[in-house]
Amino acid sequence: MPPISPVKRLDGYTFRAFPVTAGQTYPSGSPLLRNVETGAVAVTGANPALIAGFSTSSVADYAWQADTFLTVTPRPPVALADQEFRGTAIGTYAGATMLGASYGLTVAAGGAGLPEVPDGGWYVDLAKVIGGGNARVTIVGVDEDVVDGTVNPTVRFVILPANRQVLS
Repeated sequence: MPPISPVKRLDGYTFRAFPVTAGQTYPSGSPLLRNVETGAVAVTGANPALIAGFSTSSVADYAWQADTFLTVTPRPPVALADQEFRGTAIGTYAGATMLGASYGLTVAAGGAGLPEVPDGGWYVDLAKVIGGGNARVTIVGVDEDVVDGTVNPTVRFVILPANRQVLS
């Protein structure tokens, strides 16, 4: 499964390119947080409270933008949080009851055994529900081949308004 990526926005996609915080090596599809003082982005924590958007490529894909004097830093594009995204949900699809429900995000790490999501990749975690205080996204749709009982379905989701980092 490809990494989390933007699907649509009513008035067009919203992307920006921000400098990357020193030492960051995130893959495509990672949720990012922007430092309001420096303007640089970094991968959010394990349970992101604020999300500026998702990376549309890895930092390594833009390493060529750096110079030897460190005056130019890579600026991979970021799909801002105000749009719909597509990604893998880990768990079993339980039908229409999941549409409109909110869940958390988790990073696959340490050989999690998830063929759909590589190590370092992020996914919608169906075990993190809104009642547990970890919900960050709402599922708004699924791929047309997803039926009840589908394991690790591809879903479309939006970031909860309270978890969107608004950028000016």
